[in-house]
Amino acid sequence: GLYVLSQVGDIDGLTRLSPHRLRASIPKLRRHFDVLIVDGARDFTEHTLAVLDEVGEVLLVLTEDVPAVRGLAARLGLLDRLGFDPTRRRIVLNRHRSRSRVKPRAIVEAVGVCANYLVANDFPAVHRSLDEGRTLLEVARRARVTRDIEKMTHDLFGELASDSQARRKR
Repeated sequence: GLYVLSQVGDIDGLTRLSPHRLRASIPKLRRHFDVLIVDGARDFTEHTLAVLDEVGEVLLVLTEDVPAVRGLAARLGLLDRLGFDPTRRRIVLNRHRSRSRVKPRAIVEAVGVCANYLVANDFPAVHRSLDEGRTLLEVARRARVTRDIEKMTHDLFGELASDSQARRKR
């Protein structure tokens, strides 16, 4: 039950799609799918802003390093200036390490918000998953990174995530 619309192979294709048409496509896609995930918006281009007008929630992902924290502060500031509802954004601290120099509390002090989700750093498991073209559940079911992503998924998608897990166990 998963469909992916990818721009792989035609990275310039997005520039041929106007922000207006991109914005108009989202309600049409919602009629056919329970969940839409738009990934990869690193900068606030016209296309990103068009999508932001239509989304329910935004997940801002960062790692435990100073440039990422500065980038998060800039993105949060821009979202605030755009009037984007703070209750509709979630912070994901990816590749979390308990021994990192940049601690979650330092991030709170720097940007004024805490991470909603911590996703453990497990390069070997994630790399294996990517190399084999299989999910983390298939290659590292009990790994911390897998459990962290499952928890986040369940929190974000609730019943949909539970239904998916039940189908997988059958």
